[in-house]
Amino acid sequence: AVTYLQSAEGAAGTVAEIGAMGRRSVALHCDLRDSAAVSAMIGEARSALGPIDLLVLSAGVFRRTPIEAASEDDWDWLMDTNAKGAFLCA
Repeated sequence: AVTYLQSAEGAAGTVAEIGAMGRRSVALHCDLRDSAAVSAMIGEARSALGPIDLLVLSAGVFRRTPIEAASEDDWDWLMDTNAKGAFLCA
């Protein structure tokens, strides 16, 4: 299962590459910061592909902002995507 938040085209390209190798895959939209969305995505992945045997979590965000210019919202966005997203998926 290939998940994406913004680039459906990119995910579709990855699914096509996997298909070209003779493997099954599916692209699923998911906001990894949202536990309900992650649960739904996991259910969709299992329905489409069967049991999940391996997780590769490559989602991550970063803003090049000096720490003194960063807001609490910037911090929450970074931590919710990079840390909470990994926790929810695992």
